[in-house]
Amino acid sequence: MHATAMLTLGSLRGPPSILPASVQHVSQPVSPVIHRAYGVGDASPTTRLASFLRDQGLLGTRTTCYSGVCGACTVVATVTDPNTGASRTMTINACLVPVLACVGWELTTIEGLGNKYDGYHAIEKRLTEYSGTQCGWCTPGMVMNMYGLSQSKAQWTSEEVEHQLDGTMCRCTGYRPILEAFKSITPTDIEDAHKTRCSSAGKECCRKKQQERKAAKKQQRVPRSLQLKASTWHQPTTLQELLDILGGLPDGTSYTLVCGNTAQGEWPICPCPGCVMFICLVAMS
Repeated sequence: MHATAMLTLGSLRGPPSILPASVQHVSQPVSPVIHRAYGVGDASPTTRLASFLRDQGLLGTRTTCYSGVCGACTVVATVTDPNTGASRTMTINACLVPVLACVGWELTTIEGLGNKYDGYHAIEKRLTEYSGTQCGWCTPGMVMNMYGLSQSKAQWTSEEVEHQLDGTMCRCTGYRPILEAFKSITPTDIEDAHKTRCSSAGKECCRKKQQERKAAKKQQRVPRSLQLKASTWHQPTTLQELLDILGGLPDGTSYTLVCGNTAQGEWPICPCPGCVMFICLVAMS
């Protein structure tokens, strides 16, 4: 199957007229404006999510180190386990994750939390109130890390907030106000933020949109193999499937296994092998 696979970005808010033209021309909208599905086009196995996002005009996801060290590229991903059907939400370094690995995922970037047109998210407001920004370069990554924590847990402690921000660097050494701001945030603040962003929260229109999103997600077929221009991308979900792929490769075919992809931060894959296997979805048992 060719690379016509889709990933969903829950990240576009505000008047469409302010969005770059490259963002306005998207494929198969899941819901108007806020949730949209993007075709990965001619992406290669070495195309990283951060580069893809910035090519779509979503420049809030910063790229600095490109090796998973600074955390400025943090986004939030909701991933469905193909083996159990359960979904989990987590923060990821977009500078390391291959965009092809994100097919079928739902991603939220900093643009999805708030803006000057619709109002800012409670996390962004609290950070401002505590003077938690200086140059502002690390701010999107800090905010997305805290947002990821709030979406993955019903309750959290001060220690968990500190641990969540371990992977995000502030070059202005402004950690104290950032930590104080985020430690002051409660689950109620996050719940209230959602209420203020939708005046009809809980009413028929919102429930209908949620149902439509869930239905669209269930109907979406996530391809496990993509035939690209110069290589093949595989996403096996079982050990046996992985062994079958390896066993079926022609003699002399170059291949690589990708999981966290941290090695690419220091030693980029060059040239791209003939077969790339993303093994994060392979069940342990």
